Amino acid sequence: MAQIRLRSAVPCKAGRITELARRSKGYWGYDREVLDRMRDMLTMNTDQIRDGLVVVAEQDSTLLGHY
Repeated sequence: MAQIRLRSAVPCKAGRITELARRSKGYWGYDREVLDRMRDMLTMNTDQIRDGLVVVAEQDSTLLGHY
């Protein structure tokens, strides 16, 4: 099993990180209305990444999470 790797995010991956955040929040059973209200909170923007505020966790080039 490959190790999990932590690295700085790159701006071009903001969409993938956002998708993961939304999918992950949806796992907990929130209904569509609640998820829609959280849209801004769950959206990763390129400025956040460019400022070095985002780290991703990957395994075998698969995005597992971020902080």
